[in-house]
Amino acid sequence: MGQCHQRIPLTIYHNWDNTISVMKKLMLLKQHASSEEFGYAMHYNLGAIGTLSEHTLSDSWYRLAGPAINKTMPWITEMLEMFSELDPDDGCISCMHGTGKEHIDLPHNKTALNYIFQNTDPAAYTWVKTDNGDEQYSSDVGSAWLLDAHKSHGIYNTGERWSLSIHFNQEYSVVKKWFDAHPNLVFGNNSN
Repeated sequence: MGQCHQRIPLTIYHNWDNTISVMKKLMLLKQHASSEEFGYAMHYNLGAIGTLSEHTLSDSWYRLAGPAINKTMPWITEMLEMFSELDPDDGCISCMHGTGKEHIDLPHNKTALNYIFQNTDPAAYTWVKTDNGDEQYSSDVGSAWLLDAHKSHGIYNTGERWSLSIHFNQEYSVVKKWFDAHPNLVFGNNSN
């Protein structure tokens, strides 16, 4: 545990194959969507399906948020309701090939929860700059991490890395305190 990140005991029982398949199909709609720059990303409006974002500083990093991807995760509504006092966004699925370049998240995305559910690079890690030097955490499959998203950070990765990301409009210390008080959260159905 560092001053800007912390592993949290979070378990999600979910077969991610359908989520990945839906994301890959929806990424193909990028060429037909209207787009606009938003921070360090190009946002592609997919209408009622959601929004596909491409992190423009990075090698190949896409995030998909909206009803279509959330429908593949029936437990996410319960999760977001449980986190409601932390002012979460709707969550998104992140797919990265290669490195995630150094950046600071948007002002309303103060703290991030990243749950890594697939990764082909066992050496992949997230790093964050602090006043005392860099901190880092590994991209181990099944691990969940809180991150102070207003500190400069990035991801070293040479493979394909998939994660569920939820951002909170609360300071890192507030979110960390909440998760410390709510250990061992479990979502999904372990019969999958």
